[in-house]
Amino acid sequence: MYFTSNEGSACEIFAEYKIGDNWQIAPGHMTFSGPENSRLGQFSHNDMAYLRLRYSF
Repeated sequence: MYFTSNEGSACEIFAEYKIGDNWQIAPGHMTFSGPENSRLGQFSHNDMAYLRLRYSF
């Protein structure tokens, strides 16, 4: 996903994998950029990586 405006941009890359009948894993990374005083630019030092592991029954 990519979002851009005059106030900066945000980009998220993610994937979802079904490991078995009950397990799912979802890694991802989100990046923010823009001028320091803009709505999205204020988060430019708060990029994040995540990993979600889900079990369904």
